[in-house]
Amino acid sequence: MKAFLWCWTLLGLFPLVAFAALHLFSILHARAVLPNEASQGKLDGNYITISRTTIKFDGFRDPLILHSYVLPAVLCLVGATTVIVGLLYLIPTQPIRTTKAGYAKLTTLVPKVLKSKKRFASLIISARDGNKCVAVSRKNDEISIGITIDATDIDELNSVREYFARNALDPASDYETHDEQFDVTMVHLEYVVGSS
Repeated sequence: MKAFLWCWTLLGLFPLVAFAALHLFSILHARAVLPNEASQGKLDGNYITISRTTIKFDGFRDPLILHSYVLPAVLCLVGATTVIVGLLYLIPTQPIRTTKAGYAKLTTLVPKVLKSKKRFASLIISARDGNKCVAVSRKNDEISIGITIDATDIDELNSVREYFARNALDPASDYETHDEQFDVTMVHLEYVVGSS
């Protein structure tokens, strides 16, 4: 989603930035080409008449004058830069999603959760069948491990409980939820394992 917002914004800003940059380039080029006139006082600062022509529309004849005002181009470029810088702070950081070889990345992802400055940071590892899930989270200063297992998988559920019991850890929460659509009951365990 973040990549889409960036691409969409940059695509929208591209014509504005391109025209502003070309306008600025043409002004600088005109000033370089016409140095003598400016030094003789024929040209007044940022106000340069590049060309003059006459157009006829419904019987009225008016001069068409092209001026080299630098301010509009500069304001367009400053505005576009402000929008891009604002995107860095306004678009929230998107979750890191790993669909394969996730276990190989655990050594880099877990430290990110523990060192994150966000108020709530988490890492969720889910089995492909959706019947098992482990979450490592840091909320405020507490680091906890959440485990979700299918209630019918009694052996694995008992193994998890015994493992944490051997390490003198009691579950901070232990409850079941039932999904009527899939007729599945899940057991949710959460253990507080430390503080940061």
